[in-house]
Order: sequence, then C-alpha cells, then structure tokens
Amino acid sequence: MWLTWSLLTLGMFTYKLSGVGEPFHFLLDSSQEQITEKISIERASLILLFNTSYLEVKEAIIGSKTIYDRFINLKLHENADQKREFFQALEAARKNFLYANEGLEALYSFIKSTTNLAPASKCKLYVPLFPKENLNYYSFVKQKSNRINPGWLNLDGEQRLVVDIFVVAFNNLAEKWAMSIDYGNNLVQQLLSLEFPLELYPEIEMLTCIDTSNFERITIRKTLLGQEGLLSELSIVTPTQTAQITHLLMVPYHGYVLEQPSSQSMYVRKQDSLVLWEYSCQNLQGLNDKAPLCSIDQIDTACSQALLRGEIENCLENCKFTEDKLEIHSQRLLNEGVYIGTTHFAIADGSKVVYSPPPIIIFTNNLLTLTDKEGEEIKYTADILFDEQKVIVSTLSTEQKEKVRTKGYNNDFWANIPWRDYLVYTASGITVVMVPLTLIGWVMSCISTCHFKKKLHNAAKKISRKSRQRENDLLLQRINI
Repeated sequence: MWLTWSLLTLGMFTYKLSGVGEPFHFLLDSSQEQITEKISIERASLILLFNTSYLEVKEAIIGSKTIYDRFINLKLHENADQKREFFQALEAARKNFLYANEGLEALYSFIKSTTNLAPASKCKLYVPLFPKENLNYYSFVKQKSNRINPGWLNLDGEQRLVVDIFVVAFNNLAEKWAMSIDYGNNLVQQLLSLEFPLELYPEIEMLTCIDTSNFERITIRKTLLGQEGLLSELSIVTPTQTAQITHLLMVPYHGYVLEQPSSQSMYVRKQDSLVLWEYSCQNLQGLNDKAPLCSIDQIDTACSQALLRGEIENCLENCKFTEDKLEIHSQRLLNEGVYIGTTHFAIADGSKVVYSPPPIIIFTNNLLTLTDKEGEEIKYTADILFDEQKVIVSTLSTEQKEKVRTKGYNNDFWANIPWRDYLVYTASGITVVMVPLTLIGWVMSCISTCHFKKKLHNAAKKISRKSRQRENDLLLQRINI
C-alpha cells in the first residue's frame, strides 16, 4: 500500500484536473437539518381501562381450557393419524393459553380497588387493556366447538371442514388473548416506568385536542393506579415553527479555520436566505431529536459581511481564526462534490492523479480514492453523473493562507493564556519576595530600637551622675559654713 501511495505521489499516471469554476474561501455548504424555532407544550391524560373484569376474563380462560380438554377427548382421536394431526395443530394454542393465564394474573394485580382515577386534563385518551372483542370471539369459538359431533370417528369432507374451522378459530383465539394480555402488561410496565409507549403515538396523533406534528415528544409527568385501571398525565411538546438550515464546513488553511461566532454557537445558512445566521441548540428532553429546539439569529458584523461578499482581505482583517479541531478532512458536500482539506492524502480520480493542492472540491463521475501514508484508503463512488467534471480550488493566495495561520496562532495564544494562574503565580512570587524583606525590616527595627534604648540608658546614667555631683557640692558648702 505504501508503494501505491508513493506511485500516486510521484505521478506515475500523468493527469491533472484543472481548477475551474465556483471558487470558495472559508465556508462550504455541508449538510441540511430541520430545526424547531417555536414550540407549544400541551397536557393530556392517558387512561388504560380495565373495561373487562378479572372474573369475566378468568372465566373465559377456564372455559377455553374446558373446550380444549373436551376436544382432545373426542372419539375422532381414536384415529391415530387424526390425533397426531390435531394435537400438533393445537399445541401452539395450548401454550398461548398457559401464557395468557399467567399474564392475566400479572395484569389485573395492578388494580387498586380503593383509588378512583381523576384525569387532570380535558384532553383524554382511553385505551382498553383487554378489549371486549376478545370475549366476543371466545363466544364464537365456543359455538364452533359445539358443532363437532362427539360420535365422529373417521372424518369425511364436511366433518373435516367443521373440525378445521374450529382448530383455526381456537388457535386465533389463543394467539389473540396471549398478544392482548402481553400488550397490556407491556403498556402498564412502561407507563409505571414513566416511559411513553411507541405503540400509542398514533393514538395521540388522532386526538383532535392535540396539535399534530411529525416531531412531537411525549413525556409522562406521573402515573397512578386505580380501580378502573391506570392513569398517566402527559406533557406533549409540539413544534409550531420549524426551519431548514444548512450547516457550513470550515475550510482549514495550514491547520487553522474561521472561528465560530461563540463557543456555544456556529455559522449556518437559513433556507432561502443568503445571509449568515448564528445557530445554537438546547438540550431539551421534551422534543424529538429529529427537530431539535434551536435559536437562530441573523449575524451582521464586519466579518459576516466580508464573508458574504467574498472579500478575502476584509475577512482576514475582521474575522478571527482558530486551530482546526476536526479529525476528518474529507467528505461529500451538499452539492455532491467531494471536499478534501488536507495534504495527507494521495488523490486518484479513477486511474488518474489529482495534483491540485488541498483544500479542493472534486466533481467526478469516476471512483475517487484517497490514500494516506499508512496505506489506508477512503473511497467515494459516483452517486450522480456530473455534466462537467472538475476540481475547484480555494481563492486564497499563498500569502493569504499564511495570514490565516498567523492570525489563528496569535488568537489561540492570547485566548489560551491562563491569566488567572499567572496572577496567582505573580502574587505568590511577590509574597516570596516580601516575606524576607519584612523579616529584614523587622530585624533592623529591633536593632534600631535596642540601640535607641541603650543611648537613653547612657544619657540617664550621665544625668544621674551629674545630679549626685551637684548634691555633693551643696553638702560640702554646708559643712564649710
């Protein structure tokens, strides 16, 4: 693979696509997304009803087992072939009824006979946990069972038809009951876990009291159990205003790209608008990920105006640049061209080498192969046929690309200086210097104080000697007298 990369780099296939048409500079249309600009939050109450009593359903399950036991003991099973056939045909039904019986006990255990459900919202959705239609179908199966004559042995055509109809109906009943009870248990478990079941989204969308949307998200505020069933209070967030935006790819030059409007936002274009917009999205759990709630504000700065007019020098003067953090530097753009933003690839358009230095955009009807120095390949197939195959290059000159790198480096250098740490270090340094100076000052002060006290003491002693001398002189004068 290394040899392949070397050969491509050296140009063993002598071919060069010309860089023509639609030059670009700092931004490219990358992808589109639908966003939500405004939402409405509505309330609704979901009531899962036990519209059939436990005793009704339990009686029907016991009756179904009686029907099954009666059937397997019919005289027609003395025929070994018939016995084997019908026992196999009803095996799935037997297991389904066992499963339904266990699920029934679990489902009706949620009933709280002392609690009455009081929906808080005027907008209500009622969902039966065990529809009465299941009981009606049980009556139908019971009728079909009664049409089988206990004296039949070797079944003829008409008799077999009667038995076959019963077997099919009994299997359908068992499957319907097992699925219905399992469905009810799943709904209850999800709602008790405050998870709204996906199966009920179509039911919510049918409510006339709720604004319909393809992107609403439903959250459960609380769930209560009662004697009628289960009550969940819902919060429904629905987009009321959406927009289509185009994400923009930042084109790197020597590892630096245009800086986004802020650390929390990015440049985008709005559908049917040529101006630039500042886009940021909220992490709103109440809205569908397919249409996130976002704020989008038009940008009108010297930088954005220069970008729209394609004035490169004004962009370099008024825009900020920063280090490119993206790890992937090739992708298919919105216009189906393939963008390549790094020199780390050898580029082959079919069997021909592309020499134009990145960043470039390639429109080709051939297989485009990018090979790195480790021999790893990225391939782009021709999804559509272009009328004109070409390579588009950046409008920036070599000098302008260097300016991007210089501005980006300087911007990141000053932005990443830990000023607070430096202030702490400076304060610590000043403290380190001041402590010994303070000690020295204290020592000098002590020495000075001691010296001053000594001088005072000496002066006091001189005064004392003079005083005593004066007293002695006076005493001598008195003696002489």
